[in-house]
Amino acid sequence: MPVNHDYECNTCKTIFEAFVPPEKRALLCPYCNGKAERVYLKFGSMLGKSKGIYPRFDVQLGCMLDSASHMEQVAKSRGLVPMGVEEFDRSRNAPRTPNPMDSDEPDPQLIEIAKKAWDDVKYGRVAPEVGEARVMDAVKESDVLNVKDAPKLSGVE
Repeated sequence: MPVNHDYECNTCKTIFEAFVPPEKRALLCPYCNGKAERVYLKFGSMLGKSKGIYPRFDVQLGCMLDSASHMEQVAKSRGLVPMGVEEFDRSRNAPRTPNPMDSDEPDPQLIEIAKKAWDDVKYGRVAPEVGEARVMDAVKESDVLNVKDAPKLSGVE
């Protein structure tokens, strides 16, 4: 079964990878057509206790971390305490308090209100002044919109 091996050309000294059977010890260089022989490249050792997981971006902290000690410094500067393994497991397996908003059951009252509101709009049962007044109320309550910039509507001040 073919696997990736590293080869070095004897002529141009280029190192490249080739997907070849394991018994293939030499082949032609794709760059200069010279003879290339299989080489075994050394991997750098992993230093420290992190074993190669750093540097990495931590989503919860929102920054790049260089080491475990750097993570502790950032957490401490933000007033956070790292959660231990036991505490994490306890919190993950703890029973949850049900939230009424998490229910998949539709609220029958809300459905009826929505149907009535839709029918009012659909069949023109809402007077234009009422609709305009609702818009102005929403504009006045909004922090984003400015009442001075709101369009002038007929009959509404």
